[in-house]
Amino acid sequence: MAVNYRLPHLATLQDIEAWGGRVASRSQLPNLIRRLVLEEVPLVTHLDMPGDEDVDLPGYDGQVASPRKSLLVPEGDSIWEFGTSGDPGGKANKDYKKRTKDPLGADISVTTFVFVTPQRWPGAAAWASKKRAEGKWKDVVVVTSSAILTSLEAAPNTHIWFSELVGIPSNAVMTLSRWWEKFAAPTKGLLTTELLLLGRQEAAARLTKRIQQHERGHTWVQAPSTDDVLAFVFAAIWSAEPELRQSLIEKSLVVFEPGALMFLDRTEGLLILVPFDESLVRQADLTTNHHVILRSSDSGSSWMSLPSVPIVDSAKLLEAAGVEHD
Repeated sequence: MAVNYRLPHLATLQDIEAWGGRVASRSQLPNLIRRLVLEEVPLVTHLDMPGDEDVDLPGYDGQVASPRKSLLVPEGDSIWEFGTSGDPGGKANKDYKKRTKDPLGADISVTTFVFVTPQRWPGAAAWASKKRAEGKWKDVVVVTSSAILTSLEAAPNTHIWFSELVGIPSNAVMTLSRWWEKFAAPTKGLLTTELLLLGRQEAAARLTKRIQQHERGHTWVQAPSTDDVLAFVFAAIWSAEPELRQSLIEKSLVVFEPGALMFLDRTEGLLILVPFDESLVRQADLTTNHHVILRSSDSGSSWMSLPSVPIVDSAKLLEAAGVEHD
């Protein structure tokens, strides 16, 4: 199963190009590339690639320093410019001219210029070859939709996240963030991480510390249900410092199929949260490349017994939120 298994229902080349034509892709493209960079080169020495509302900040769209070459990332220093318009060649020319004229202090003779577009660009290779021949930059690289797909196929964590972003979620695995959104949605905002951590702050700190110290291994948490464990894990991660929170959230997956768990065990750098199910526990025990968190019904053999949320404190919190109770 591990050799032939493929994660089902993930974004394709057509999905990338369709997404690239949307207005939102302009602010989200840096997030996609940043995640790919981190998944391909976990030990990247420098990465600055602001997304969302920060895409309009002055300066390069991205700067990377990598100790090695990967599918997407050049070895050494590189600067990155992004374009989502329907004219990638025009945007690439504009950015190349601008950054060559004013490299903002970078030594372009030892720096690679990378232009990224989620569009199809038949002339990309010829354009890069022509600019490379000028000999001004160390190298000139173009990343188009096809190159993005190649990187996604080698970076399942980011592929899963991106597929959810474009509305094509897999039924075998989902990000912990999406699981939380679906789980908390019926409560219409009443179920919060603050509520889940009442009386559990120390336990949450212990869990995040353990995850940091043990990148691989198994953590069994005694709790009434799998939902309790998953909700607590999300709340614990969400309560961490912003930089750690982002790192852990981006690595956290909820797995629903044994084959998906087996497939993901061959990849690097994931924190996997496995819902309690007999068909998954056996495979989870064989998973050695990641940190797997499982629900246990036996407090004696568990690393942690999940503390109960104090009823009085939760009632006060809900009352402050405007919820009436008898």
